[in-house]
Amino acid sequence: MKKMMKYFTPFCFALCGLGMHATADTAVPAFEETADFIYPGAKVHQYYSQIVDQQYEVRIRLPGGYEQNSEAQYPVIYVLDGQWHFTSSADVLGNLTYDGQTPNSIIAAITWSGEGAVPEQLRFRDFTYTPAPNQPLSGGASLFLEALESEIIPFVETKYRANSHRTLIGSSLGGLFATIALLEKPELFDGYIALSAPYIAEQTYFQAKLAELNGSKALKGKRLFLGVGGLEFNKPLVTDFSNQLKDANLKGLRIKTKVVPHVGHGGINAPGFTYGLQHVFKRPRLKLDDAIVANYAGSYTIHPSIPPIVISFESKKLMLSQVGAPTLSFFASSETEFYYEGANINLTFIEQVEGPMIMAVSQEGQVFELLKDQ
Repeated sequence: MKKMMKYFTPFCFALCGLGMHATADTAVPAFEETADFIYPGAKVHQYYSQIVDQQYEVRIRLPGGYEQNSEAQYPVIYVLDGQWHFTSSADVLGNLTYDGQTPNSIIAAITWSGEGAVPEQLRFRDFTYTPAPNQPLSGGASLFLEALESEIIPFVETKYRANSHRTLIGSSLGGLFATIALLEKPELFDGYIALSAPYIAEQTYFQAKLAELNGSKALKGKRLFLGVGGLEFNKPLVTDFSNQLKDANLKGLRIKTKVVPHVGHGGINAPGFTYGLQHVFKRPRLKLDDAIVANYAGSYTIHPSIPPIVISFESKKLMLSQVGAPTLSFFASSETEFYYEGANINLTFIEQVEGPMIMAVSQEGQVFELLKDQ
């Protein structure tokens, strides 16, 4: 039982918001020349697209435990403009996964490479649908979308253990392309995050496409997040386009639009990635019958020396309380499973044929089993 107490005690500290940090006594030189920093878990691949006649660089970030969990499969988050957004999207994903708001996932950030490649020019070609008279490199979105579907995605998902869930993230012109991809190939991704897109550049295309899809169920079950900075020139373009989507009555499309205050065109990215991934991976909040949840209410103990955890229900939410700790509210994802929205804490109730109810508490990869007091 001492071993159980040793590992359970940090859970009590976590509920109270306390932390324990070790310090090292090893002396470190004031300055030491080191090698260039390499992003942990990052891998870089060169891929030549026959469809676009262009070499791309695909930057991969693998989730923690990927090598150890050899049977696990993961969602893939495809990030456009990887030359700018690889590390920032990977950092945001890591933070959200720590909080339990996103599953462990693979990031595949795409940029341009090869001799003479200039991303600032090539993004106009690959991310716009209609050729522009004043922009020779433009209007190649259809080809790039085909390359994504037929070349880049199969390459990534053959090389790495991916499950069937995909998300596409784009900002600025990348956000324009992410929206085009949603309307042209909704089946290709499950979630679409489009930030600060200049929708006026393709207004003719969008008007025609939304008229074609009006009332359609083709986008049912897909999630779209539109984000824009409160200080941006693009703000009215994004909010107007959000209204166009709603007016098109695209049945089953789950749209969320957010204007993030006090940020501009560059500052939207980190909060936009955060809000967007939260929307794409939003977990259900089931409303369970009183008869189901009443069976879980009560006091649960792991050891006499540790204060019991008390489970109650208020306003269809499960409430967890413990002496000396704040009360936490949990949402139901199934009839037996509950999650806390702000941290990676999950509860599972297991009813035994003989013996008391078991409440399994999972926190940051550790699982503790508590017995319901009789």
